[in-house]
Amino acid sequence: MIDAIGQCVNILAGDEIGHKYVVEHVLEHGKPWERSKLIEQIAGNIAEITEKRFSSIIISACMVFGSLHDRHTIVNGIIGSTDENTPLQTIMLQQFGIDVIQKVVEECVVAQIDLIMSRIKIHLNALKRNSNENYVIFRNLVQARERKMVEAAEEALYLL
Repeated sequence: MIDAIGQCVNILAGDEIGHKYVVEHVLEHGKPWERSKLIEQIAGNIAEITEKRFSSIIISACMVFGSLHDRHTIVNGIIGSTDENTPLQTIMLQQFGIDVIQKVVEECVVAQIDLIMSRIKIHLNALKRNSNENYVIFRNLVQARERKMVEAAEEALYLL
């Protein structure tokens, strides 16, 4: 069943009912192995999925309900394995891409935010046509990084 859902996740991401009652349900209530398997399929097609209207909700559910490994899978799916033609560049040029990046950053650790920021810098020239939107992403990344650093410092002080 999970394989069938994974094969249809591109379609379900664009469907108001499909994303809510199928994909999100599995991510929230599924067994850990089901969740991980679905997240791997989502990460493998992330550039296509993020073209869809409800993709940020699905990606947010992956980040909220997924394990630490699942979160890394999503981040790695976004940044790709090389500096050239990463899914991140494609995502940032899409209509709903900003929402997806913001949802991911909300659940990332500082090191992942730094990695995303470094990849955005590589593609800055190619992304200039959407400069206002990309400025918003970059500003949100910096703010999220600062917020995560403060949280980590507060947690360290609390543990002392």
